[in-house]
Amino acid sequence: MMQNVSIGLIGCGRIASLVYLNILRRTPGLGLTAIAEPDDIRRKRAGESAPRASLYKDYRDLLRHPDLDAVIICLPNDMHAEAAISSFEAGKHVYLEKPISINTVEAGKILDAWKSAGLVGMTGFNLRFNPVYLSLKKHIEAGTIGEITCVRTVFSYWRREFPEWRKHKVSGGGALLDIGSHHVDLLRYILDTDISQVSAKISSHNTEADNAACEFKTSGGVDVQSYFSITSVDEDKIEVYGARGKLSADRFNSSLRVVISESQRPGLLPQIKSDIGSLLKSRNLKDRILFPGKEPSFEWALRHFISAVKGEVAARPDLLDGYKCLKVLAAAEESARTGSAVFIREQ
Repeated sequence: MMQNVSIGLIGCGRIASLVYLNILRRTPGLGLTAIAEPDDIRRKRAGESAPRASLYKDYRDLLRHPDLDAVIICLPNDMHAEAAISSFEAGKHVYLEKPISINTVEAGKILDAWKSAGLVGMTGFNLRFNPVYLSLKKHIEAGTIGEITCVRTVFSYWRREFPEWRKHKVSGGGALLDIGSHHVDLLRYILDTDISQVSAKISSHNTEADNAACEFKTSGGVDVQSYFSITSVDEDKIEVYGARGKLSADRFNSSLRVVISESQRPGLLPQIKSDIGSLLKSRNLKDRILFPGKEPSFEWALRHFISAVKGEVAARPDLLDGYKCLKVLAAAEESARTGSAVFIREQ
């Protein structure tokens, strides 16, 4: 069994600088061997953070490094496909930031390369590893609120500064791909089902396609309403309604409320209990979580990837999960263009 994993980091933008460089320095069982970044200033700064790593301007040169086991790809969304395919062809395991691509055609090519290589391919849906959403999933599986009837989700924030590529839909994908992808994946994960239908409206305010309102229907018949925005207040919430009560997950406040309806407990007011409100044990918790480098699920997702590379676990969410999510997002964009609901073929 592999003892240590040699990692190459492709792309040193905001998420790599704030998150992955720090995690890679402190995580046991791996070594940051190489870094690729075309921007001279960012590449130099990354090298100062990881002085033992070899530095490259072009990721294709990094992929020729003889001692590299795996790569983490943190490039602009429209560059994901080419980098992921090249990495698999070079024999590297791949951790690919979400969304895996900007369209399903390119995503399908990534899947083909992954299957041909027979290597680990994991999608960076790190929120699956957040304790709030892990607890939410456990309550759903345990039947705490009975049969699920509907779900409401909101993921919004006010982006104070944008890299240029995120301002344009063709390269960044807008709110739907940028943050909506997280909730589409979480819906599939916590409800353990696919999404079969979507209606959507997309609007532009400060940048292209920076707001999206969606209505989903799962294969199990659950209705979902979602709002995604990168021009609004800071929120990340999922509310799940059931025949016996309600679950309210609030990631930015690290809280999960469980409300059991009065009819289930005759003579009592609805029971409200705080399930994991102090998990992260920090004052000013919302400010702490909003800073990406302090979101705990990034590290737990990466640790899972390393375990998968070592052969200890199966990687999930894998690239097929990323592809299925992208199919839903593509259907939402089609709905926004046509004004009609779009049915998603069985995946």
